[in-house]
Amino acid sequence: MLSIRQHVFSLLAVIIFVSGALLHGFRAYYGFPMVYGDWLVPIWLSWLATLVAFLMALAALKHLR
Repeated sequence: MLSIRQHVFSLLAVIIFVSGALLHGFRAYYGFPMVYGDWLVPIWLSWLATLVAFLMALAALKHLR
């Protein structure tokens, strides 16, 4: 059984990971450029970040149940 603090932490983790996945997916789908210093971040990296963030959200969601 999860305590209230653990439950809130897991729920917050799900929200953050899903938000990150959606933002990266949106960026990748529409092809928006993202520049970090002099480096143009490739689109495939955002697709990978989308997948990883969704998997982390699923793991946090599984921890809630």
